[in-house]
Formats: sequence, C-alpha cells, structure tokens
Amino acid sequence: MALVKVRSKFQVTFPKVAREAARLAVGDPVEAGFRGGVIVLVPKVISDRDPGIERSRAASEADYRAGWLLGPFRSVAELGREVQVGSKSMRPSLPAPSPGVIEVPR
Repeated sequence: MALVKVRSKFQVTFPKVAREAARLAVGDPVEAGFRGGVIVLVPKVISDRDPGIERSRAASEADYRAGWLLGPFRSVAELGREVQVGSKSMRPSLPAPSPGVIEVPR
C-alpha cells in the first residue's frame, strides 16, 4: 500500500496504481465509509444498469474490437440504405481468414 497525506479540507490524492486498479477517473462518484477501523472507498455507478443492455453493449464492443464495422457514411441517407440492406457490406478491418474458412464473430 502507498502512503498518502491528508491535506487541507481533508483531501487525499489516490496513488496512480490504486486509481488504475479501481479504474477511477476525475469526477467518478465514490462511496466513503468507516468499517472495522478502516476507511473504505467504493467506486459507485449512479444509474441502474439493465443486464440485457450490458450484454448488448459488451457484444457490440467485442464486434468493434474484432473489426466488424459499417461506414463511414457521407450522409444519413447512405447510413439508412446500409442498414436496410443488412450486414452484407460489413467488412472486418482485420486480415481475411484463410480461403474456405468462414468466421463469424459472436
């Protein structure tokens, strides 16, 4: 553990290692408490998260990382045409798979 100093107005600076491990950013809400003689700070999310939306978001991020994208588009009309056509024009930005092999990201 790193040693930190309590400053005026009882402010402390989180050590970089702790900030990164907790994935804290400036402005993130943190719940503060005192349990068993220890000061406890717990990162919090203000809004409720829907598990279905979280699964969809995770799947979308995985598709993005895998290179499955549409666009860029020159206009909203062009985007609309692509969406109506479906995923035929989706192109992976990664190297193509070996001939005869079809890979579909899940």
